[in-house]
Amino acid sequence: MAEFINLTSPLARAIVCLESPHTGPADVLIFVAAALLMYARTFKELKRDPVPGLAPPVEEITSILTARFKELINSKNGHDAYFTALILHPGKSSF
Repeated sequence: MAEFINLTSPLARAIVCLESPHTGPADVLIFVAAALLMYARTFKELKRDPVPGLAPPVEEITSILTARFKELINSKNGHDAYFTALILHPGKSSF
């Protein structure tokens, strides 16, 4: 059960953050990147210490996450607003 929670936790956390009334367009890419980094850590831990009897479809999950991320950043529907908002947000800039 703990492994199932580890596999669903990054997306669940990102969804909770994105549903906040205080979340703006600049936060979308930050939360998506954070979820992807959490998955990278989880997959690394699973490779190092596999759970007997549980073999999560890491390749399948990775391909789904990659496809969704590419859909977000390569969209023809104006999703460049997320990049623009991130760069123009004064609280997120280190310039």
